[in-house]
Amino acid sequence: MLSFRPTLLTKTPQEHLRDQWQAQANEGCSKAATKVPEGHIRVKLYIDFDNETAKLDEDFAGMSGATLIDDFKPEPDGGGLNLARVMRKWGMASCMAIDPRRDVPFQSRYENHLSSLAIATLLDTEGMLRVFEPVVPPEILRARQRRMQVVRRLDPVVRVWRSCDKRDVANALCFVYLVYTGRIWNYVDMVLNLGMRLSEG
Repeated sequence: MLSFRPTLLTKTPQEHLRDQWQAQANEGCSKAATKVPEGHIRVKLYIDFDNETAKLDEDFAGMSGATLIDDFKPEPDGGGLNLARVMRKWGMASCMAIDPRRDVPFQSRYENHLSSLAIATLLDTEGMLRVFEPVVPPEILRARQRRMQVVRRLDPVVRVWRSCDKRDVANALCFVYLVYTGRIWNYVDMVLNLGMRLSEG
């Protein structure tokens, strides 16, 4: 059975949530408002599900931005769902379904796998399969923290890149490269020599 383990290079669920917010702002509608494609399972990840009390924070759960939503094709043999695919999609360290009628974790007979029968009984009133991340090992939590430090530092650069003319950025990068490698003076000499030849001609 497929498995997944996030690394420093893996986007965190919080990053995916931010991407979803941006997509909703650009498109003007949420994924939840769209129709589930035929033959797919719509999965909703509750990022802040409280596993210790086994209850959802009602204030937070009522916010559309508190969940990640996407559609997954069931397994071809039997129609179940390998939760490792959900984990890979959103960078999760673990994944467990939620019983929508009692708001408690659902203990599957098989690790990281839900049968078609289990899925049918776990769909909520909106036809979605609710999941959460029950366990995040300390080393993965540290990797996420380091990643978020890098992401926050790079965010201004990314915003500038998206808002400016890419040709200007490319020219600036070329200039920085020439300065860094010391080749800028060769380039200046070439321009000056070309200018002198043109003036002589």
